[in-house]
Amino acid sequence: MNKEWEFIHKVHKLVYELDRTADEILRSRLNLTYSQFLILSMLKDKCLKYANEIALALGVSQPAVSRQIEL
Repeated sequence: MNKEWEFIHKVHKLVYELDRTADEILRSRLNLTYSQFLILSMLKDKCLKYANEIALALGVSQPAVSRQIEL
């Protein structure tokens, strides 16, 4: 692996660990998943109201957002 790919791999691992840790903290303190928290943040901070707008802002599919809203 060259240096660039090693760096990319390390950044990816770091982001994964940060997301996992955020999910654990949110679950234990607020009974929310990280995905649910992101959706709530979009509703509050960006004033987005529709699942398709939230999905576009988060870079996920509209059905993924709808599933989280239903929970």
